Amino acid sequence: MNCCKYLARYRADDLSTKRNNITHITTQKTYTPPAAFQLTSHGFYSADEIAQRVETENFLSVNYRFAERSLPSQLVKAHAIERIEALRAMGQNVGKSICRQIEADTRQELSLSTPPTVSDVRVIFVYAIDEIWILCSGKGQSDKLSKRLLSDIDDLKLSTATAKKSWCQDSFNALYRSSQDCLEIFEHNEALSIQTRIKNIENGINPSFITASWEDLINFGLSNSGEITKITTTDNFEEQWYEHGDPSNPEELEAIALNLWVDSLWRLLRYLFETQEAQSEPSLMAETA
Repeated sequence: MNCCKYLARYRADDLSTKRNNITHITTQKTYTPPAAFQLTSHGFYSADEIAQRVETENFLSVNYRFAERSLPSQLVKAHAIERIEALRAMGQNVGKSICRQIEADTRQELSLSTPPTVSDVRVIFVYAIDEIWILCSGKGQSDKLSKRLLSDIDDLKLSTATAKKSWCQDSFNALYRSSQDCLEIFEHNEALSIQTRIKNIENGINPSFITASWEDLINFGLSNSGEITKITTTDNFEEQWYEHGDPSNPEELEAIALNLWVDSLWRLLRYLFETQEAQSEPSLMAETA
């Protein structure tokens, strides 16, 4: 547990009251490889797999897998054109609707003979703040997997909305200027970019991204659209991790690392939320999933 390129966050009403239901669903809706006729398959890892489930008073962390058979559009079109030309060579009139159907059939046939691409992510149900986190490689993966994940937990009947909050520029600048209070802007390896951003603010050019560290445990990036990216742990995190765990017990170390990471991150999110509330009216983007 040492990095996360993109953190997708969903606010879920009464998540903390559905702990038992969440545990049940994540152990029942398990992943199975797609059958020969399936284009996609998704679900939570089964309990007997190597991937860990970690549950504490504040959160449940589970692994989620999505498999998809997909093909480049150019390859599909090339095969479809061959079939269309063959029909025309036999004197058959091939209109637009038939061309579209041939392309759709070609995609289906080629996809089913293509090995699936498998994506693994960690999902964290944060009971402490009623949020669901998906640790992704980027926004594209987040958009794709979020829909599947939310459909797999639909039985919970959660009212979900993205927890990302856009910052008005004045609030974002104020956060940057006051960051020394609770956010330590780390300057090593990034001194030039930090100095440039400070100069830009003084010259009236608004920054769009802040790189910072929190509690000397995690480094992160924050955009003025509310996205949190490039989360990495610090040397101090590693020290605390090993100080409280047995290096010969990987499962125990994993649980300690997750607990330390999640607790630190949700304190950061709470701080950011409170900072923004102090600067402007709340503007939660209620983007229903």
